Amino acid sequence: MRSRRAAPHNNTKPASESYAIGVDVGGTKIASALMSLKGKIVFRVEEPTTKKNTIGAVLSQIAKLIKKVINQSRASGLKIKGIGIACATLVEKYDDKIAWSSNIPQIQGSTLKNFLQKNLGTSLPIFAVHDHVTPVLGEQWVGAARGAKNAIYIILGTGVGSSILIDEKPYDGVGLAGSIGWMLLGPNFMDKIYGEGCFESLCSGTGIAKRTIEEIRKGSKTMLMDIVNNEIDAITSKLVFEVARNGDPLALKIVQETATYVGIVVSNLISTFAPEVVVIGGGVGQSADLLMDRIKEIVGLYSQPYLAKKVKDKKIGIVPSSLGPDASLYGAAKLVFIYAHG
Repeated sequence: MRSRRAAPHNNTKPASESYAIGVDVGGTKIASALMSLKGKIVFRVEEPTTKKNTIGAVLSQIAKLIKKVINQSRASGLKIKGIGIACATLVEKYDDKIAWSSNIPQIQGSTLKNFLQKNLGTSLPIFAVHDHVTPVLGEQWVGAARGAKNAIYIILGTGVGSSILIDEKPYDGVGLAGSIGWMLLGPNFMDKIYGEGCFESLCSGTGIAKRTIEEIRKGSKTMLMDIVNNEIDAITSKLVFEVARNGDPLALKIVQETATYVGIVVSNLISTFAPEVVVIGGGVGQSADLLMDRIKEIVGLYSQPYLAKKVKDKKIGIVPSSLGPDASLYGAAKLVFIYAHG
């Protein structure tokens, strides 16, 4: 697949204005973009993440895509303030070492920022964080949480997590704060140890498909089997949501259960953090319209009553993402405008 580049905007802004490079490094793709202070993408490139099983291959690909944006910026006379990177890894705060990387295991143990500074030959400040940190920054900047001081972004996709904003700053604790995929949903779920976390095992895209397949194997009837030509392992969460929209009873049951689990977690998060808005994103989150009524019902029943009333009165929002898969990319660029000086 070839790199994709957005058409450059007309450069009517003064060259002295600062811009930031945002980079989103995931297990399936890497994207790099130049953004203005107002959150406009000037140009971007992206590629599928290399499958080569070496540290150098992945790090070199990240550097290559950043370099393309740097070169285009210089050619356009635009000043870069810094580079922000959202990565599906835990970057240690004090020694730059990638301490944990489940989705991109090739780069575990590497020093990302050090490699990039040497490879790019740049003195630009580089801010690298786990991609749990950045989606809420993107949504707060130009998305569904625009202007909020306190917000939570829930990632429902291949994995499950959350991104937390407190007093307009991302919160990561000692690292990996917001790992809600590991939330235990009750004592009735303590019959086993979950390798990917209790909530994630139920409400990730994979978890939703797995629960659906289990019900079919128990005898439940569904139009899904016709769609996949009886290849049961071809069922995906996307298909489950599609047939739910067409009234399939099993899919509707699975969607309702999913919304209940998500509602429990949202209720707990609202009671704990009292945010102005909770944004539902990720691949599963793209079908948030099917989940919202049940989520809000659970929140109304089980959140702290004062906060539950604020949800009912729409003073605390529960909304779908408006940036979709680019939330982390925007958030990575926003890191630069928050933390870079000069």
